Amino acid sequence: MANIHDYLDWRGDLEFSDFEINEIDELILARVSYFPYDRIKMKPTEKFKDIAKKMESFTDKDFIWKGDKELLQKLGESKRYDEVTITDYIKHNDLEEQKQFSAITIHIANNLHYVSYCGTDYSLYAWKENFNMSFMDKIPAQIEAKKYFDNIAKSYKGRFILGGHSKGGNLAIYAAVKASQRNKARIIKAINYDGPGFRTDFVKSKEYKEMLPKLHEYIPQDSIVGMLLTQDEKFTVVLSVEKAILQHDIFSWLVEKDKLISVKNTTKASQIMNKAISNWIKSLSLEQRQIFIDSVYEVLYSTEATSLKELSTNWVSKVGTVLKTYNNLSEKDKKIISKTVKQIITSYRKAVRDDNKKELKQKIDKLKKENKIINRTLAKKVNIGRII
Repeated sequence: MANIHDYLDWRGDLEFSDFEINEIDELILARVSYFPYDRIKMKPTEKFKDIAKKMESFTDKDFIWKGDKELLQKLGESKRYDEVTITDYIKHNDLEEQKQFSAITIHIANNLHYVSYCGTDYSLYAWKENFNMSFMDKIPAQIEAKKYFDNIAKSYKGRFILGGHSKGGNLAIYAAVKASQRNKARIIKAINYDGPGFRTDFVKSKEYKEMLPKLHEYIPQDSIVGMLLTQDEKFTVVLSVEKAILQHDIFSWLVEKDKLISVKNTTKASQIMNKAISNWIKSLSLEQRQIFIDSVYEVLYSTEATSLKELSTNWVSKVGTVLKTYNNLSEKDKKIISKTVKQIITSYRKAVRDDNKKELKQKIDKLKKENKIINRTLAKKVNIGRII
């Protein structure tokens, strides 16, 4: 079973001038924004082969995702990518603003550019920013994403593909939708790889609907992150070798030749979870969402952990701090947290019950249909017997 690493082994010897960009290349380019460019000395214009050399001594721990080091080395060694130039790397992280933003631009040809937006890293405030999408009109990273593309569109002639994985996919869609009419015409497509959607008012907006034909999403069959909030763009369900949330890792997505292997639908588990989360979010007002998210973040941040990794390390020693901070919350905030947690459980149970009822109804309808066929068949035999 092959993934994007194998694709580079198959097609790495073919330059873009000989074998045009395809959906696997687009996924790879969405991924390269995760590389730790801030840990090396970057020139204004770099090539993948040079970046690979500069990061040659890095280990897997220096990258956000396991598998990215191998990916970078393959890019640097392949004829397809080694001479491809990358420019305009930017990283703006701000604890006070609760903003995590990073992007880079890849120049595939003189008139074709790929704007790659980085997804969420391990920092707590980056994850907090993700959840802020449920109650904020726009988060800081989305504002940065639009500003970044506006500047890139001014700097380079030609056409653009915007893409990103996880939150980066959300940023790619946002930047495309919010672009000027002139820049929208220059966008070939904007791609969201298993990233969250948007609030309903954004999806119903005129500017979103105008851009919809150019928007696309890829999600694995057990998708959870990619089913969050609302999105109307056409999507492709990709086959993954992992299960549940682990399918968020694009190295688990299967490929063949120049395409991602797709399936018809998401799994039953994904559909139930999607319905449960959607119903839960709808049951909360914007104020309740904000209080719940802010309060949980305050409790977690009180442990002095700055990342998910730090939070999970020796977590038993942090329990006392968590409980103390929780007890110091206002009674109103504690009631909202308690109520929200109960609603999560209730929403999930209801989604499971509804699915069971639907499945039972389908079985009953199928039996009724089969009985009708049997009865018609018997009736025909009786009539034939009478004639004889």
